[in-house]
Amino acid sequence: MSSNGETIIVPRNFVLLDELEKAEKGQTDGTVSLGLVQDDDVYMRNWQCTILGPSNSPVENRIIMLRVCCGDQYPNEPPTVRFQSKVNFPFVAADGSITSETRKHLPVLNHWKREYKIETVLVGIKNAFNKSEYKKLKQPSESEATSSEAHVVHAGEGAGAGAAWLAGTRARRAVHSMASAAGGSPSGVSEPASAAALAAARVDPLKRSPGQATGALGMRVALLQLGRAGWRVGLKGGAGNSTAGPGRTAVGTGAIEA
Repeated sequence: MSSNGETIIVPRNFVLLDELEKAEKGQTDGTVSLGLVQDDDVYMRNWQCTILGPSNSPVENRIIMLRVCCGDQYPNEPPTVRFQSKVNFPFVAADGSITSETRKHLPVLNHWKREYKIETVLVGIKNAFNKSEYKKLKQPSESEATSSEAHVVHAGEGAGAGAAWLAGTRARRAVHSMASAAGGSPSGVSEPASAAALAAARVDPLKRSPGQATGALGMRVALLQLGRAGWRVGLKGGAGNSTAGPGRTAVGTGAIEA
């Protein structure tokens, strides 16, 4: 809120840019991860995400993969979510999507608020996994879930999806290694230990290839250069004086949806 009492609406792309930077710096919940499918996705629509199944849930210690899509109206409207891992929960349709009907079982999407983030969605889903009424739901075997994930990646959905698949595979191997060292099964590994494995598997943005680093950096620089000046003009002149109109950011002759 500004000094004169007006509410400042942060444009869509700046909201997503902030989410991306926090994710790359590891400043998100330790049991979830998120990143762009493609580094050159200037509008930051498609996100590859993972959730570590919480303890005592039907998907305990499993790495659940999801695709999140942030449309032009995000964060005014919730993102669309599709599970790539096979799971059996009331809020997931047969094709892995969360529909307008199934999301009634998922408060974080059914009662969406503008201040919610992609991380909020992932944590909300993780918490839903642990609901008492879902404890006895039979889940597909890990081999079935893995087969589903592999199909998504090999269908040619981009290098980002492949990197996320590799990260998930490394995390699984780390969990199994810790379990073997402890003389038990993967389900016996503590959630903090599994979370550490997931965090270790994240792709460090500083270790990307030169081409990848340039693409990611170029995207952020372009967004800042294109949008920041127009947004500030809108704030100084007031919503009614902004050349882009309420909720939009001036960018040259065009505009970016907030």
